[in-house]
Amino acid sequence: MAVLGLVVVSPASPALAASGCGSKCDFEDPQYFIWTYAGPAPGVATRCYQDAVTKKTNTNIALRYSPSCRTAWAKNTATTAPSGTNHYWTVEVQRFKVGGAKIDSAWGDNWSLMLNDAGYESRACIYNTYRDGESEVRTKQVCTAKY
Repeated sequence: MAVLGLVVVSPASPALAASGCGSKCDFEDPQYFIWTYAGPAPGVATRCYQDAVTKKTNTNIALRYSPSCRTAWAKNTATTAPSGTNHYWTVEVQRFKVGGAKIDSAWGDNWSLMLNDAGYESRACIYNTYRDGESEVRTKQVCTAKY
């Protein structure tokens, strides 16, 4: 008895994952920067915050990540202001070589600017910042774990 079989081979489907915006997104505001990506809907313009998810958290701080832009930024989640006259929160996203040293950071008040996260590790930190005239002193409160 002979068994005949049919094997259907189809061409590989295009990758659905977005390529990210790379260094074009560095130091841009996730709320306003418009990125046209080659993801599930090629040529569609998006703002990086629109698909953002929280990857890591700690007291008063969140590390936000956009899969379409492949960027990370810090978001202030504090519900109260720091104590003291002329004190306010500032946040920082830090970019690291995988398993290595910090190579860059971006700052902000309610959220930081973005950094390309493709092939890097990132974490978010929050600082109690004192500003009086020209001087500014930042005291680190906490950071998230790296992602």
